[in-house]
Amino acid sequence: MESMAEPPVDDVSARDAGASRVALLKALRTARQAQTVQELAAALGLHPNSVRFHLSRLAAHGLVTETQAPPAGRGRPRLVYAATEPAPAVPTSASGPHGHQLLATALSAHLAHTVPHPEQIAVDAGTQQGRALVARDPAAPPATAEEGRALLTTLMRDQGFGPEWDPDGERLWLRTCPFRPEADVEPNVVCNVHLGLMRGALDAAGAPLEVTSLDAAPAPHPCLAMVRAVSERIGRSRPGGTAGRR
Repeated sequence: MESMAEPPVDDVSARDAGASRVALLKALRTARQAQTVQELAAALGLHPNSVRFHLSRLAAHGLVTETQAPPAGRGRPRLVYAATEPAPAVPTSASGPHGHQLLATALSAHLAHTVPHPEQIAVDAGTQQGRALVARDPAAPPATAEEGRALLTTLMRDQGFGPEWDPDGERLWLRTCPFRPEADVEPNVVCNVHLGLMRGALDAAGAPLEVTSLDAAPAPHPCLAMVRAVSERIGRSRPGGTAGRR
């Protein structure tokens, strides 16, 4: 019986391709040494041709390096692959990656390749969650600008982002990202969720501040949120998403 060949990579859905690249990045970042195509294919249950294709795309974005392994006997030296920068460890459990990480991978890949403007949906989703996270008495007065900055510090610290303000109070550096592998592959979705998260929290608190942008950068460089003062709150954060790469 003739065996079935691996389908052309171009026939694989974009959603599945995004999820496979996230899985490859995680595998490379947790590996103790550079990996061959065959090792990655066996570990992830992918066809070697698919692994080569995804590695070439990741390398084109500067996320993966390709080098020759030291010669071992006859034949051409093997090519090995490694992640360009280490990422914060992904929370794990006895059954594998944390459920939140799996959910982020699946949803970010799905949104990025199935809707016309995924960044707007991501901002809206983050904004809704940011509002929900701020428990505030409706009768309480609006937060001050100082209280709003303190709120962002607490919010992003609790989410694992290592926030740090510049003295001018207009630049909030995010030193770490708990969703770095997902953000590297789908920044328009993942980073815009976090942009919306900050906007929603400020909106719920009534603080006279607005997060105008979230400038994402590859590890180990920090991401940068730009914050400006506004004269008044109009009941909701401004529309649009401006998160992206530097």
